[in-house]
Amino acid sequence: MVDFDVRDECGHVWKFRIYTRKSKNKYRKPVLTKGWREFVCRKELSIDDKVEFYMDKQEADGSVEYRVTVRKAVKVFGAVFAHKPFSGEVSNDIV
Repeated sequence: MVDFDVRDECGHVWKFRIYTRKSKNKYRKPVLTKGWREFVCRKELSIDDKVEFYMDKQEADGSVEYRVTVRKAVKVFGAVFAHKPFSGEVSNDIV
């Protein structure tokens, strides 16, 4: 298990925990636990939304910062037409 911080497009830092689940095939499955549910609820994510994690390495000092971006699904007649950047507003409701 590893705890790590991730900065979103609004500058908010989220604290996640990740572990690798064993699998029957040769590929191990990464699983986000701590912090993930709050992130999903506060960003009001849906099944068709896209979440991308990436590493941002600072050239000046070589430090690493993890980033996350959310792109909300745009649906037309129930089908995903495109994805738009997250507006930046987070909900305070956690179910």
